[in-house]
Amino acid sequence: MKQTDEKNGEEQPKFDLPVNDTNKATKLKILSFARPHMRAFHYSWWSFFIAFFIWFSIAPLLPEVRETLKLSKKDIWTTNIVAVTGDIFCRFIFGAVTDKLGARLPMGFVLLAASIPTAMTGLVDSLTGLIFLRLFIGIAGSSFVMCQCWSTRMFDKSIVGVANGLVGGWGNVGGGVTQIVMGTFLFPLFRDVVYDGDSEKAWRIVCIIPAIVAAGTAILVITTSEDCPE
Repeated sequence: MKQTDEKNGEEQPKFDLPVNDTNKATKLKILSFARPHMRAFHYSWWSFFIAFFIWFSIAPLLPEVRETLKLSKKDIWTTNIVAVTGDIFCRFIFGAVTDKLGARLPMGFVLLAASIPTAMTGLVDSLTGLIFLRLFIGIAGSSFVMCQCWSTRMFDKSIVGVANGLVGGWGNVGGGVTQIVMGTFLFPLFRDVVYDGDSEKAWRIVCIIPAIVAAGTAILVITTSEDCPE
């Protein structure tokens, strides 16, 4: 929507929030989902939340994975390190990519890319396979870069610190929620109800659920939001 500027007669964008002279919002309206500012705000934290969810989706399942694949504690720690290493490397890359393309497309790409190895968790049959799986899922952690960049481009300096704190903080909650949803709800559900007590079948299939959610979020982000107010 646009409105006419009384001073020069030119059409200007009309926003749901008050904005500064560069169209960055000067206020937050948490319960609003209006485009572009608050839509980007909510997509930013939710995307980061889901990224954390798929990044750590295998964590509550590692005792079962370790038993199935006959791995040692050292092996599991190695895969943990690899998962974080992938994240660190990708954050450097996506920092530059976001400067060029904005946050929306890289965020969608990261979620789609990380959802693929997440869905393939059940195919792992060795330590090497688990290492490569967690390495590629680690790309999800780089979504922090897009999360912060997105809200920074949407909000004025008078409120951007609060906006960044909220989207980053709410997104990080995904790591904890993963433990609850995967470890105490989905895995037991698949094991006890779907597969009649078969733990191996349960952990090999259950990660498909967060992968589907991540892919759906990616499509939504790409098709129904903006990189900046204009």
